[in-house]
Parts: sequence; structure tokens; C-alpha cells
Amino acid sequence: MLTKKINKIFYKSLNNSSPEKLIINKLKFNKNSIYYKNKKIFTYKKKYYLISLGKASQSLANGFLKSSKNIEDYFIVRHFKSKNKKFNLKKTINSSHPLVTQKSYIAAKQLIKFIKKIPSNSDVIFLISGGGSAMLAHPINELNFNEKSLFINNLLHMGIGEREVNYFRKKLSSIKSSKTLSYFKDSNILNIILSDERTNKIDAISSGISVPQNQKKINIKLLNKVINQRFCSKKISNLLIKNNQFQPINHYSNKVVSHIIGDRFDLVKELKKNFRSEMNAKNIKYFGHIFEKSFDASIKKIYKSLNEFYSNGKKGINILIFTGEIPVKANLKSKGGRNQHLSAVFIEKLKNYKNFSFSCFSTDGCDYLKGVHGAFIDNFVIKKIYKNKIKYNKYINNTNTFYLHKKTKSLFYGDYSDNNFSDFYIFSYLND
Repeated sequence: MLTKKINKIFYKSLNNSSPEKLIINKLKFNKNSIYYKNKKIFTYKKKYYLISLGKASQSLANGFLKSSKNIEDYFIVRHFKSKNKKFNLKKTINSSHPLVTQKSYIAAKQLIKFIKKIPSNSDVIFLISGGGSAMLAHPINELNFNEKSLFINNLLHMGIGEREVNYFRKKLSSIKSSKTLSYFKDSNILNIILSDERTNKIDAISSGISVPQNQKKINIKLLNKVINQRFCSKKISNLLIKNNQFQPINHYSNKVVSHIIGDRFDLVKELKKNFRSEMNAKNIKYFGHIFEKSFDASIKKIYKSLNEFYSNGKKGINILIFTGEIPVKANLKSKGGRNQHLSAVFIEKLKNYKNFSFSCFSTDGCDYLKGVHGAFIDNFVIKKIYKNKIKYNKYINNTNTFYLHKKTKSLFYGDYSDNNFSDFYIFSYLND
């Protein structure tokens, strides 16, 4: 079955491009210096402090702990406990994702507590991956945590992009948008970043928690759209308008350097290699990252490219790879995730295709629902839908596609991956 082969190769490739392996393979540690691409990027006096946060925090931290013996102390913010990585429990804090919870607030307070113990003029390395925005929540003084978390959790269901959601997080946070740097004094700071961002915009990843940046104004059209939502209280609306000011870059007296250690292209490269060697695929293409102004526009772009690829395929296995994080407008009663919804939408569009598979994966191992990585459709799933007269559009219209995929046994199950590159959509077919 084509889907099983794709599935097996995807997870092998994801493992081979783990953040831990990226750290070990791409960084060189020599005396008191760290090199990346044969260039010295960080020099420390004797030892340095390590702070790791985001969905890949444990894998990133493990890469450093295996590579360097000069770590004075470390602190890890994680959203699950990895079975394969052992850390001092006193140096870790468990948080939550994708929703902001009380754990996010406690984690932020513990991070600040750790940072305050770091002496002035210290050498500090941040390991940053996507997801830190939800895992660390510390509101501005005018706002209490419950008010902020309710607003952010509702905002996530609006169907706007993660970068756009983070605009609002930054305006209401006392630590995001480089404000964490205010707790350091005259320190030497290196940010090592695993990117899941659509254009590798580093100040958007985990809301740029330690990346110096301009405090930009939110686009008025987007701001008005959000403050006119029912869930946006008058208090938050006023704070957003008040804080929607431009402020120049502030290093808070620190020297800060940032580098991206890995992104989706690392996984694309690994996938191509394994599809060639294990499936003898001759025609493998990466289309690019999908992010349009709306869900419908994204679907049209994918389908157009997919249809052209299917119509002009070569003999044998043909594989077309997309990446993206296509936001879906939902509500608190919805059951599913971006990848479950996306794959379901293509049932109608691909129902007449032969010998195909369309698999949609979350590289972090959570398609909104814990234990679910995403979903797929293929000829067998479509046959089952029509044979059993399943009204699939009902599930799509109600954004309850989890139940649809559960009926058709087309879910990808599994634990968190300790990785985070964005979502991957893999279309494959056998042209015989």
C-alpha cells in the first residue's frame, strides 16, 4: 500500500533530521568557541548558561549536552517528557501547547527566576523552536493571566496565521518580542533557532523571546478585525490600541547573535534521498511552502499544482512535497486539526485519481489533538467513504474531521516528535 510506504519513509526521515542530530552535525565546539559553517559564531569565557524552549527543546538541549562539557547550568521548557532523553528534573519545567494554560504562566515565572540567578556579563545560549509562544505566557502589568489566556486561546481559532497571532501576543506580553533580554545585563547571548516559520522570520519564532527586534505596529485592518470579535474585551481592545506603537530595536545592553540551525529544507532533503533509495522514485519535487491569504486560496494553489503534477507524471512512483501551516477557522467545539481538515477537503477533488496517496503530517507530532499527527486519503479511503455512504462534507463544514478520519481509519497516530519544521503534505502516485 502506497500510504504505508510513504508513512514509513516520512518518519525515518524525520528522525534522521532531528534537532539533536542537526546540532551535532552542524555545530563544531572547539575550546571556548562554537563554529557554524566553518565560521566562529560564539566565544565564551569558561562556561555558559543554556536555556532551551519550544516544541523541540529537549532534542536541541540533548544535542548541546552531548557536544559540550562547558555548560554551567541549564533550563528547559518542554510540553511533554521525552522517554529517550534524561534531564535533571529540577532544571526542567512542563508547560502546554497549543493552548495557553496555567502551566504556561508557571513556566514563564520559573524561566524568569532562572534568568535572574545568572550573573551580569555572562555567556548565555538560547535554543529556540516554535511553540514557545504558548508554552511561556507572562502578561503585561495591566492584564492578569486569565484575561490574556482566554483572549489568546480564542484568537487561535480565528483562522489567521501563527505569525499574525504572535503580533497580539507580543503586545500583551512582558517577556516576548525581545523583552526577556531586559533581565540580562551586559551579557553575551547566542540564539540557536530551529525554524518552523514560513519565511524563516526569526523574530516570529516563539514570538522572538530573545531576538532583538523593532516593536512593530499591527496592521490596522487586522487589528480592527480582532478587536471587533466578541471574545475581545473592552480592556484588551484598549490595551492593544494603546500598545500598538513602533519602538526601535533594543538589546538591553547585551550583545546578541542569532543563527538558524535547521528548517524544513533539512527534512525535504532527507525525504528526497530516502524516496529515491527505498522506493526508486525518479520524479520527486518540492513545490514550496503554502501560505495564502485564506484557506480556500491555499487549497486552490495546492490542487492546481497537484493536478498538473498528476497529469504530467513519469512512469513509476511520482512524489510531490508541499509544506505549510494553513490556518483553519474553527471553534472550541471543533474536533480535528489543520492536517485532518486539509486532507478531508481533498476527498472530493481527488476521488477520480488512481493509485494515489495524499498524506498530511505535523512534524511536531500533534495535529492540534494529542496523539494525532495528521491524516491521509487514498483510493482505499475514498472507496470506503462511497461504499458506506459517509457524508464527509458534514464533517468538513462543522470542522469535525477527526470523526470522519476515525470512521475511515485514516488518522496518523503517535507521540510528540520532539521536532518542529511545519506541516508536510506528500502527494504520491504510481503511474504504470
